[in-house]
Amino acid sequence: PGRRVWVEPLWWPELHARTRYEREVALLLRDAESGKPLYEARASNEGANAGGSALQQALFRAALADFPRTGPNPRQVTVTLP
Repeated sequence: PGRRVWVEPLWWPELHARTRYEREVALLLRDAESGKPLYEARASNEGANAGGSALQQALFRAALADFPRTGPNPRQVTVTLP
């Protein structure tokens, strides 16, 4: 009684206005003759900005971090932006 709905936290615009960006690259290398998969990896990132080409390059470097070996999955890989 007597409460205004815009005082409730769910109505605060800044809680809903934050944009989150999710990015992912997937890499599948196959044998040219047999078509058999040789290496498969994914890398993902999320953040508050859209990123750019440097971030895309970092995602591919992260996906190829163990190439040609494979590591335990999933795991965290740190890559320095160019």
